[in-house]
Amino acid sequence: MSEEDRAAFFLDTIRDSGFICAEVMQVQRIAQDGSSWRISCTDVTAYLATVDADGDVAVSPAPYVEPPPPQQIPPQLNRPPPRD
Repeated sequence: MSEEDRAAFFLDTIRDSGFICAEVMQVQRIAQDGSSWRISCTDVTAYLATVDADGDVAVSPAPYVEPPPPQQIPPQLNRPPPRD
């Protein structure tokens, strides 16, 4: 399945499950066997989708996880090397 087809499939599945998703921005495989997926939508919503052995898909809202803040580079490392 192409990434575009996968995004369309999960968009339909999310909406059919009664959730809101304006458009799928990213689909990320969580489990190597394809049984768990994280879907991020353009309206800043995210969902977890689990696929059981029969191919049935269950969708649930994904918890929001705040990314860690960017780390500052120490000033001594953020300078160009001295010229000789």
